[in-house]
Amino acid sequence: MTMTYRVLVCIGALALVGRTSSAQDSTASACWHTAMTQASLTQCAGTDLRTSRNRLQRLIRELRATLDSAALPGFDRTQARWEAYARAQCDWEGAAYDGGSMRPMIEAGCFAHEVEQRIAALKLFLCGWDNQTPRCDAAKKYDLPASTRGP
Repeated sequence: MTMTYRVLVCIGALALVGRTSSAQDSTASACWHTAMTQASLTQCAGTDLRTSRNRLQRLIRELRATLDSAALPGFDRTQARWEAYARAQCDWEGAAYDGGSMRPMIEAGCFAHEVEQRIAALKLFLCGWDNQTPRCDAAKKYDLPASTRGP
């Protein structure tokens, strides 16, 4: 791999991390602005991932409470398949950094991004199965505040 290519890959990786940091509160967002080492960047990505996963788990609990017993098994199967897809996708993205110190950061950033995409898709179902619009209050509470978007 040429040096130019490596630099471009690193810049792309940092852009990926930046897009996933939008899931953070102001404390986590500050992490990206102060991180100076790969270890601290990886820690920021891990914080982003934990924050995003916690939001997804709250949403899933809320959504499951709206489903009847006939719909729950299908939802649970779909969620398990999504989880497997997201893990495989992020493992594949991380493989480009196999053996390097950036891999955990890349994988955590990827997974946080996938989780945020899943939240965006699932929150619409809180507005009703026949009216999937992000305008209802139940879905809005899962919107990311504008002040937490990226470093």
